[in-house]
Amino acid sequence: NGLVMYAGEERIPIADDHLRGFSKAMLSDSAKRICAEFSLKPTGDDRFRLFEKTFERPAACDVAMLDSMRALIAPTEELIASSIHIHLRPSGWGKAEGIKAAFGQSCLADVLGPKSDLLVIGDSANDAPLFREFAGQSVGVANIRDTVDELGNDIPRYITVNPEGYGFIEITDRILATRGPRNRGSVQTAYGRMTDR
Repeated sequence: NGLVMYAGEERIPIADDHLRGFSKAMLSDSAKRICAEFSLKPTGDDRFRLFEKTFERPAACDVAMLDSMRALIAPTEELIASSIHIHLRPSGWGKAEGIKAAFGQSCLADVLGPKSDLLVIGDSANDAPLFREFAGQSVGVANIRDTVDELGNDIPRYITVNPEGYGFIEITDRILATRGPRNRGSVQTAYGRMTDR
């Protein structure tokens, strides 16, 4: 979630300054409070996560429940939700900051500029910072509609017809179909047309 990037087999922390002195144990008090209040269960992969604690998202979890959870955490922490998980992590660093840090200051104008080749794709409310920061270059797969109430004004520019991995295939098919002289213009992919919001 924006804190580590990989170059081949090498894991590169990109939020060193932001996380100096941080340990996952620092999230324990807040985690205990929200688990007790909302009967949350840790995800199966929580033990492998370096900078956050994650919990299974209850089926009845809505904006009001998330706000109630947020009232129980420390001011130095944030709670965000994906379509299947609830993430408790140090505040002030996410996927958008991770992308900017990975590209470095020297490339940011190109990454954020109108001619950028960067496209961000997301599927849930934890991608809202990406949609906000890269508004003109953002795509949500169709299941983003399930969490649109949690996005506020951070709606992706385009939303695919298909959900999850099929939505990703849809957008990559569309991008690849526009490459090369034979395939210019409007394209019908194998999975349907992408729709503008």
